[in-house]
Amino acid sequence: EMIKKLTDKVFEDTANDIKSKLKELINYSYISFRMLPNEKDDIYKNVSIYINDGIESQLSEKGSGLQSALIIGLFSYYCSKLHKCNSLLAVEEPELFLHPHARRMLSNKLDEFVSLDDNYKNQVIITTHSQEFIRNTEIENIIVVRKPEGTSETKTFSLTNNERTIQEIQKIKQLLWSKNSELFFADKVILVEGGEEYIIPLIADFIFEQTGILDKRNISVVKVGGKSQFGIYMALLRDLGIDYFVIADFDYLENGLEQIAEYIDGFNYNALSEIRAGLQKYKGDYKKSKEIRKKILDPNQADAKKLCYILDDMCAKREFNEDLISLWEYLRPKISKKTNYNDIKGDEELKMKVDRFLDHLLDNNVMILKKGELEDYYKDLARELTKEVKGKELKVLKLLEIVSHKRYNISDLLDISDYKEAILRVTETK
Repeated sequence: EMIKKLTDKVFEDTANDIKSKLKELINYSYISFRMLPNEKDDIYKNVSIYINDGIESQLSEKGSGLQSALIIGLFSYYCSKLHKCNSLLAVEEPELFLHPHARRMLSNKLDEFVSLDDNYKNQVIITTHSQEFIRNTEIENIIVVRKPEGTSETKTFSLTNNERTIQEIQKIKQLLWSKNSELFFADKVILVEGGEEYIIPLIADFIFEQTGILDKRNISVVKVGGKSQFGIYMALLRDLGIDYFVIADFDYLENGLEQIAEYIDGFNYNALSEIRAGLQKYKGDYKKSKEIRKKILDPNQADAKKLCYILDDMCAKREFNEDLISLWEYLRPKISKKTNYNDIKGDEELKMKVDRFLDHLLDNNVMILKKGELEDYYKDLARELTKEVKGKELKVLKLLEIVSHKRYNISDLLDISDYKEAILRVTETK
């Protein structure tokens, strides 16, 4: 009993420090350090840690997640009190046996360790398969380690130390971390603009008659948040040695495609200019275009006000706001007509130029949807079933619900021909 009291006194500061650091992470009543009597001279070598998380027992008898969290807490305490110099903490798969919330909390604790002392620079190295442990770090700190199939050697990839690329990636950081961080663990990534994020896995399952076929092949479908972001993701994936395939709406031909020219071998700027000039005459005659623009940009109109609010919010936070995409999808058709491949079918010369250009893009893993955008691939049945649904993404989710209830196959609702070709190319299936 005397030893217990003395031990509690000796370790009081340690126990309180660890409990305060880990109280958000794990649920327990108390932690105590105890000396197990042995030979008098080496009694201090037999310190054991006890935790009461409903049942009091030694740390070694607790779950691996709790053990990992506590060991990291102990090391952090040791470095702050006794190791007054640069410290390195290396952890293998800290996510094991922790639920997502606890993983994020533990990730925060690792960040705190890095900045433990202003006078010394601590470092953390972790190996992980968990998205939660890369969300808090800077992208340039991430190293992807791969073992190419058929080899016994590993290769490492990291972001090129290019200031322009890093600055561009900062623009998508919020979206990348909140929704798309799984791409760091993928073997291949399909980059899309919108609802294809939900539709492509469904089409793949239908084609291969298997559930979760893309997951089985470690292929991710990533919504980039607007066609202007394709180039940023392509730069990131290229540096990390991850194969990618882009699926973009037809209007990418008219605006923005040159932004990814550096990723297309032999990109033909002259051909693109000729195609754009040819598409102009199929834009349609909007006699009331001035009136429409005036109405949309009138500050007294609800749409104009909403646009201003979103842009103000983006400027203030310097972060991309996905609401802008939804609003622009609503406003854009009112300002100018989008063209698609069907508009030029009677113009053989222009059609030939477009075909040649699109085939070259396809050889460089970029597919332009000839019909226009996802909604243009809806069959009459899909339009009928979603006519009461407002919003493009909600329509897509409605189609997913219908297919999940096995009322129809995805091919009954969509023309899947172009998407099928893209999926077969990505999966390298002929």
